[in-house]
Amino acid sequence: MPTSRTRDSLLLAKKQAVEQFLKAAEPRAALRASFASVRPEHNVVGVGVGTKLVEGHSNGAPCVRFYVERKVAKESIPPEHLLPTTINSIETDVIETGRFVAFQLCGCRCSS
Repeated sequence: MPTSRTRDSLLLAKKQAVEQFLKAAEPRAALRASFASVRPEHNVVGVGVGTKLVEGHSNGAPCVRFYVERKVAKESIPPEHLLPTTINSIETDVIETGRFVAFQLCGCRCSS
């Protein structure tokens, strides 16, 4: 269980990540579905806090999580577009989620 100081540090780091990486991006030209932009403002779809995942398993370390539409190999990303590995000494993690889509509830009972 994180201490209140750890929790406060995590929330501050998350706030800074949101302000930096979830700002409105300039409109981009239509991209082919197979192309992933390496620019964070085009690829980061969410920011949260949780524990760091290593090979799909939590290592228990608190971190700021970047949720991205598509994860891209670090070697393919110019240094100026890499997400930070830490924010205010808090580790970060990058998790591929795809694009989030909101669905409208119809209020009816759908049969299975």
